[in-house]
Amino acid sequence: MNARATLSVSALGLALSLPAVAQVPPGYRIVEVTNNQRDERKPRLNNRGQVVFSSRLGGEIFLYDNGQLIQITNDNVIDGLPALNDHGTLVWSSWIGPPDPSGNPTSEIMIYRNGVVTRLTDNDVHDSSAKINILGHITWKRSYNVQACGGPLRDIFFYDGQRIIQITTDGLPEQVENQAPEIN
Repeated sequence: MNARATLSVSALGLALSLPAVAQVPPGYRIVEVTNNQRDERKPRLNNRGQVVFSSRLGGEIFLYDNGQLIQITNDNVIDGLPALNDHGTLVWSSWIGPPDPSGNPTSEIMIYRNGVVTRLTDNDVHDSSAKINILGHITWKRSYNVQACGGPLRDIFFYDGQRIIQITTDGLPEQVENQAPEIN
């Protein structure tokens, strides 16, 4: 997204990229959420018209809710790849984990529910690309530091609200990449 993050919001929770206001279909409207130089990216929209996104400059998470822009994170940690469900629960990756072999922090999965941030994962591998459904179930990919075919190995994990379950087991030792998890 460019510096003027403009999103279309409907009662159905659909986002459209429309080149001109004259082309906005009936029942839709364009809402300017931000107008700054932070370079907002990866917006996600739920069926209630809430939008979550991260800023590339500063790496913070924001929630747009009913005309109000709320900054969820405000620290010196890179946060990104947010998603949300229809209850307004957010998930994202935060680079706060133990260092990887190159000395950079690993990413962990964070949850924002009812104004409280909790950390779901805590390990020395990269957990990222979390998605959440209406039931609060979360899925994400875990990237191991082992290199195969020029990149890290990955497996898919699932959180049912009480426990973390490994869905795929191909990343180690078979060296297969599992990525881009989705959940409905």
